[in-house]
Amino acid sequence: MLADAAEGFDAEALSRDTMLSNRQRHMLLVCARNTRSLRQLARLAVSAALLTPSGPSSIDKLPLPSYLKQYMLYNVA
Repeated sequence: MLADAAEGFDAEALSRDTMLSNRQRHMLLVCARNTRSLRQLARLAVSAALLTPSGPSSIDKLPLPSYLKQYMLYNVA
């Protein structure tokens, strides 16, 4: 969640923030400077909508090629 939120923050303001640990600051700065591709955002959105306590079975039911199902399950980079 923090990584998603970092995309909207100013990198300079993040680097000056004293309330964050060095690890948190580094992670947020990396996310703020490296925007996600549409492909990554789509995978996140679909995963958020489908990954439930029932797990991957929701994705398995989609009419998609097996490669895309594996991608949605983060088995393919």
